[in-house]
Amino acid sequence: MRFIRSQLSQFTLLRFVPFRATLSGSDSFFALRRDPTPAYPMTVALPASTPATFEIKSANLPLVALLLKSPDIGALSRDLALRFGDIPDFFDQEPLVIDLSPLAADTSTLDFKALLGLLRQYRVAPIAARGGNPQQMADAAALGLVAAPDTRVNPAPPTAAVRTQALPVSAEPPAAPPPGALVI
Repeated sequence: MRFIRSQLSQFTLLRFVPFRATLSGSDSFFALRRDPTPAYPMTVALPASTPATFEIKSANLPLVALLLKSPDIGALSRDLALRFGDIPDFFDQEPLVIDLSPLAADTSTLDFKALLGLLRQYRVAPIAARGGNPQQMADAAALGLVAAPDTRVNPAPPTAAVRTQALPVSAEPPAAPPPGALVI
């Protein structure tokens, strides 16, 4: 609120009052006079001093999330190679959030330096971590990852379960069509 008040104090408010043309004396002479009760008061804010070099605005960015299920970087490297090894340009410097929530109860240390190096080989840009225990979050922050506790990770869509339903089996074969019926 203090920011808004300080920003508003930098603006000068001007009020424009409309003028109306009225007949004065004869039909050939129009005089402009100020209307004491304007029909449409307009307020315009003129900036007193606006920085010309930048603006700060909020933004929503699409992020890729890596839900890390194991602290084993070697296993992760093998799985990434199997999944994305033959597609070198699958990620094009996509920003990535490392979701540590499955490892929050794990007390083993996670080698963030090796993890970040591995992820950068696949052309992703790790920018944040979330869901880890205090030690994991401190290790992530030491390597420049931002803590993102409010990041919402969308769950994977449920896989379509194949429904197997037994069809009723009739004991007798279908009846033959009557003679002369057209069977298509």
